[in-house]
Amino acid sequence: MPAYDSQLADRVRQLLSAETGVEEQDMFGALLFRMRGKMLLAVGGAGMMCRLDADRYREALSQPACRPVVSNGTVYEGYVNVAASALADETALQHWVGQSLHTAAAEQEADTQTPANDDSADDQPENGGSQTANVQTDTQENPAAQVESEKTESAQSENPAG
Repeated sequence: MPAYDSQLADRVRQLLSAETGVEEQDMFGALLFRMRGKMLLAVGGAGMMCRLDADRYREALSQPACRPVVSNGTVYEGYVNVAASALADETALQHWVGQSLHTAAAEQEADTQTPANDDSADDQPENGGSQTANVQTDTQENPAAQVESEKTESAQSENPAG
């Protein structure tokens, strides 16, 4: 018999059944639900632990059925324990599962908008062109580089032989 609330786990499983990339893992007496390899939420014996973004985390802590996740004296920001009594009706459970899903979706969106950190930017252009395009991109994204570039251009126009 699992240490986690199997009825609550079944209810969560049902709510997550339409989502892609959800996996389950037994861990430390809880049933962990992961989405795309990252923790989404966990069902334990006394309720559910949810992973939330910063705004939802602060909002959740204002609710009496929620408390921060603490382990060995360390508070884990972004993680709340929701008491089982607050998950008794489907609307409440849908709310908390939805909060965790929203956090996961926002995180995935941010991950897809962040360029991959690879070595391709260091490679020479394949068409034999110059690196000017890379410099232009750098100055557009970095205001300090833009200012430095403008200073250099100004100095070169004042002293063309320079």
